[in-house]
Amino acid sequence: MSISITDDHMVCDATGHTARRTETGWQVPWLPGRTLDRNQAITAMTLGEAAAPGPLPGDRIWPFAEGWAAELGLPSAAEAVRLARQDADREPAPQPEAG
Repeated sequence: MSISITDDHMVCDATGHTARRTETGWQVPWLPGRTLDRNQAITAMTLGEAAAPGPLPGDRIWPFAEGWAAELGLPSAAEAVRLARQDADREPAPQPEAG
């Protein structure tokens, strides 16, 4: 899994999560109505990627997920995982082009 980052767009190849730069900051679809700075957008993308396998409390990644959620002002890692997975379920990950 990896996250590709350019000056104005971010995408996770495994989940299809995206972030895009706007005039006022960064927008991440699974955090609707929020404008993030670049570092927060990277954190949101990282958290979205970590949420893909559905981590549970007690998993090794969980303490990191709690920290990332706090950085984004979310109440808990459980809520962050719920939001990220709900968004990922709406749109399938992009498929690689045949060639």
